[in-house]
Amino acid sequence: MATYKEIIRGVFQTFKTTKNFWKAFELYLTQRPQFIHFYNAPSEIMDLPTYTLYRRVLSLGWGIRRKFHEGEIVLYELYKDNRKLIGTERILAVLTEPLEDMYRADFKGKVVLDIGGYLGETMVLFWNWGASKVIVYEPIPENVKFIELNASLNGINAEIHCEGIYFKDEELEVNYDRIDSFYSLVSNAGGSKKIKVKGVSDVISNSNADIAKFDCEGCEQTLLGVGGRILRMIPYYILEYHDNPKQIVGKFLSEGFIVENRIWNVIHCYLRS
Repeated sequence: MATYKEIIRGVFQTFKTTKNFWKAFELYLTQRPQFIHFYNAPSEIMDLPTYTLYRRVLSLGWGIRRKFHEGEIVLYELYKDNRKLIGTERILAVLTEPLEDMYRADFKGKVVLDIGGYLGETMVLFWNWGASKVIVYEPIPENVKFIELNASLNGINAEIHCEGIYFKDEELEVNYDRIDSFYSLVSNAGGSKKIKVKGVSDVISNSNADIAKFDCEGCEQTLLGVGGRILRMIPYYILEYHDNPKQIVGKFLSEGFIVENRIWNVIHCYLRS
């Protein structure tokens, strides 16, 4: 059951994003698909879950330029300010997250190590915020092709690695619920796939990065095995944690970092100046 605040927020988003808003209300009341006209997305017949997802993305300032097919996969081309993104329908769910609040920092002129690139959404964000280079690690080839595409679309100085991050170099079995979805080391879903992973200490040592973002299921735990000298080679980390953060917070505090919990399960760790 939606709360009063959620209902009010939804009504506001409907007026903001939907030309024939009365059809959106009819969709909500009847639960039957309706033909919806948006301001910044293609018009189409949709059910309530799809409409709600579109509405949330559009209310955050994104526009959907087009929806198209590549074989059996549905793709979306999106835009916001100077940013362009192409990805599977999962990109819509990612863009409903408050990425700009989660990752906001001083990226101007910085080299950024982006661990868990997924479809390139954070790479594009960091570049838009002024990064001079983005080094992306993403182990799933189906995702890497979108990172490469989005780097080209946005003119990004990107170094892209089709590899994951782990304690050491090896091959790992990861789980997924479908091929264009999220992959995980920590949950058992519908299928599995072998991926190539790189030792996190070597990745940090060789990056010459100023900022590192870690967001892949459980990969932040690999930092617990990184020596202090290597860890401090990057003065600023942005970590999304997927378990109790006590150990990882303690690790960074013991190495002289200040730790801030910004939003949700995202922490910013930076060296004292």
